[in-house]
Amino acid sequence: MIHTFFSKTAVLATIGALALSASAKAQDADVIDLNDLTCRTYLTLGGDERDMTTIFLHGYFTGQADMSSVNISDLATTSDQVLEDCIDGPDKKVLEVFGAALK
Repeated sequence: MIHTFFSKTAVLATIGALALSASAKAQDADVIDLNDLTCRTYLTLGGDERDMTTIFLHGYFTGQADMSSVNISDLATTSDQVLEDCIDGPDKKVLEVFGAALK
């Protein structure tokens, strides 16, 4: 129980730190339109930029589903599936791939 609490706390703290970092960099960053984002572009994003985009996508779909809780261990599984599917289909739209990985 304590381990789970600290794991969740660490994940949430990391997400919060990345969100703050993203907002600080937002003035210099390019705008990403998720409707136009292809897997090819997603795969070529820099590590931090791709990580922040992935975290945003998790939040986007969680909000779309009106969910107020998430299974932390499922986040990594979904992210890995999205990467594999994007490698297999670089011309696919990331929103479609991400949505399919969540089903």
